[in-house]
Amino acid sequence: MSTLQPLNINQLQPFPLLKELSALPSHLLNQFAALYELTKGYVVSLDTYGSHQQDIVNRINENVDLLNRILELISDYNACSQQISRLAQRLELLYRQFLELETAQYQLLSSNYNTNVLKSKFERFARGSDATSSSMAKSYATTGAERDLLQFLREFKDSRKEYHMQREKLNRWEEERVSGLF
Repeated sequence: MSTLQPLNINQLQPFPLLKELSALPSHLLNQFAALYELTKGYVVSLDTYGSHQQDIVNRINENVDLLNRILELISDYNACSQQISRLAQRLELLYRQFLELETAQYQLLSSNYNTNVLKSKFERFARGSDATSSSMAKSYATTGAERDLLQFLREFKDSRKEYHMQREKLNRWEEERVSGLF
């Protein structure tokens, strides 16, 4: 949009005067020129002034339309910003809930899966393997004739092997020579 400039005398083109005015004697013409309202009325009646005035009205109407569109955008923006604000509050609430749940999860995991608890569980597991192989030996001693010796030896050997492997892992764990749990 170009800026509107005020009209100057060259753009108004008030001369030559109308035939009716030029026929007047010069002293009357000077009196008429001295009257502000009469001069103003003459300028307003010029075609150049009317077209310039119409350009100004058109420009004002364009600006009014532009302002109305801007007001609509501001209204839409306000609605969007309110929705964004509500969603941000919801997100903040969800984030706080997430942090609470994450903290609870870590607390539960740390109580069940910390190094000391896992180590004591592994010790119980190793003692259970030892007890299983001992009970196998006692069971064979009481009912030895009823079972196959080779099968018993295989099972007993596997049970003791498992116990000794668990015991060695536990020893390494106690000496902190193990990188993983198993």
